[in-house]
Amino acid sequence: MPAGDILKGKDLRITVGTGQIYHATECNFSTNRNFDEVATKDTDGNITTPDTLTWNLSTSALVANKPDPGSQIDVKDIFTDYLAKTEVDVEFATTTAGDIIISGKAFIESIEIAAPTEGRATYSVTLRGNGDLTGAEVVV
Repeated sequence: MPAGDILKGKDLRITVGTGQIYHATECNFSTNRNFDEVATKDTDGNITTPDTLTWNLSTSALVANKPDPGSQIDVKDIFTDYLAKTEVDVEFATTTAGDIIISGKAFIESIEIAAPTEGRATYSVTLRGNGDLTGAEVVV
């Protein structure tokens, strides 16, 4: 993407394993830094040092059977990994060279499926980061 261009939300996708979430309607990345704080008799305030971080990904999607078993994943695939307590590779990125790609390993922390009488069935998934988080540029 040329410098100064703004990313479209539609282009940022979550990939779990080798497949993007099928029919995602929203994707989110969140991280928090923990801090180590020390106060001594020689300081008037706390001395703060950055420490570990926590992170997660979340998505909402329509419940639908994927057409191609190799390129995308659906709620059935996610549920299978959830029940098996499988650690999965995850990415939050576009497919455009030069854009940011955030990646790491995660466990599926929660799944919520909604099936209203009117409208479409949807689901939400939260993936809890496990270990290191990497930020790089997309290479195509």
